[in-house]
Amino acid sequence: MVMKKKITIFLTIVGVVVCALSSGAWATMIYGTPVSGVGGSDVGTLIGNEIEYYIPLKASTSGTYDTAGASADSGQGYGYNTAGALTMYLKFTPLDTSISSGVLNFSFRDLDLTPGNTPSNFVESIKISFWDASASSWVQEGSGVIQTWSQFTNNYDVTSYLNPGGTFYTRLNFGSDVTNNQTLTNTPEYLSPTLTMQSGPPVPEPSTMLLLGLGVMGVAAAGRRKRLHTHK
Repeated sequence: MVMKKKITIFLTIVGVVVCALSSGAWATMIYGTPVSGVGGSDVGTLIGNEIEYYIPLKASTSGTYDTAGASADSGQGYGYNTAGALTMYLKFTPLDTSISSGVLNFSFRDLDLTPGNTPSNFVESIKISFWDASASSWVQEGSGVIQTWSQFTNNYDVTSYLNPGGTFYTRLNFGSDVTNNQTLTNTPEYLSPTLTMQSGPPVPEPSTMLLLGLGVMGVAAAGRRKRLHTHK
């Protein structure tokens, strides 16, 4: 009975400590907006929180999403192996001033990676990079050009690239190809990019919580012994 009571007291103390340490944390989600480049002005078309764009199908209409990708064109595809048809820069701001972690999510409504592309003779590619403000350079995600859904990851841990209170940038490069040499006209694509930030003090690891709980129990036990000694 005494042992069961001690265990109950211990678990209660640990629970109180964990709640106290984690109650200050919160999550915030912000949407990305297209810009002309790092530090550039807002560009493109937003429909709600979605970005509308077109992936060019020929060299003459390729470029950055401030001058290219705003309207439909016709062709046989361009830049598929290099994702060189369209470059899009995204800005996420403002960042919380006490970020402990951040996860970037891309929700595409019509990205035609293989398999699953429609029509079957039309394919697209994408390359993802993150702006490292401390090094003033782009860091490419993964091995490079993504051409299949098995290579694509929807969520990216970008904690190391986030500057608390600042702005985070990511770069998307798109390519296209028509595999049977047919001339096609592209249709609009839609992207909803979000950054979810965890802010406030981080939740302690189990070993830390255990030590804290034991420490509180020790203080409580010492106080109890002192009271018993005083009554004697």
